[in-house]
Amino acid sequence: CEAFAMTKTVSIVAGGYLGQRLADALVYDKYRVKLSYRSKPPKQQVYDQEWFYCELNHGQLNYDKDLLGTDCLVICIPPGFKQGLGEFYPTHIQALVEQAHESGVNQVIFTSSVGVYPERGIFSENYQLVPVSNKQQALFQAEQAVLTSRLKYKQVLRLAGLIGAERHPGRFKVNLNGERMAAPVNMVMVEDVVNAIKQLIAHPDSPSNLYNLVAPHHPAKSTFYRFAKQQLGTLDDDLKQVKSPVQGKTVDGSKIEAETDFVYSHRDLYKALTYI
Repeated sequence: CEAFAMTKTVSIVAGGYLGQRLADALVYDKYRVKLSYRSKPPKQQVYDQEWFYCELNHGQLNYDKDLLGTDCLVICIPPGFKQGLGEFYPTHIQALVEQAHESGVNQVIFTSSVGVYPERGIFSENYQLVPVSNKQQALFQAEQAVLTSRLKYKQVLRLAGLIGAERHPGRFKVNLNGERMAAPVNMVMVEDVVNAIKQLIAHPDSPSNLYNLVAPHHPAKSTFYRFAKQQLGTLDDDLKQVKSPVQGKTVDGSKIEAETDFVYSHRDLYKALTYI
């Protein structure tokens, strides 16, 4: 297994919060790692990480062909809804996946979001999605571009909200007295996401090609954020009683544990905050 990892190449698009941490972990495990950049490569490049140009603009893919000279392509591109780029998201993912297939890539792992699910209910991977909002439709179509592709191995990971170093929820801007604060939290430590992706890279023939990645702990948002803000001393708003509790959304992330050797290291979100 160690010799296999020594020769296996993984390309990551893009090298943001998750992508860079994944790259660091893969280099530590002796994989050859390639990362993408859009305009200029970083001035301070990490040892044993190679950088290649890749830009997706209005559905068009421009890239250095060496980026897709890889065994596994991990796509960590954010949808860009806040920047008004969501309508191009499925096209961008499809362009990457199709080019990966043409380039002989064996495996693609795509990081989607639990935002694809409706706002209320309890959801597993078996839930039959009927996308309603533009956001849900864009995420669902991007996932389908991967799942219906001709690639030999393909996995979609629906990620909960990422927390971890430099991403402490005590610094998140939230209205503690908002109605949605009665809803449950769906979050996951970034280290657990990295370990789950590593598991799928090492064992690409996973039983399923769709997994939720969500910590099994779902406290109410009001309680969780107050705890997080108290930990950092950032609590500057009195938490009032929410008069109309809402069911909210709870996403079940247990399937990947049942089907693979992956196990969540941070199961309790309160305890997870002590590691950040």
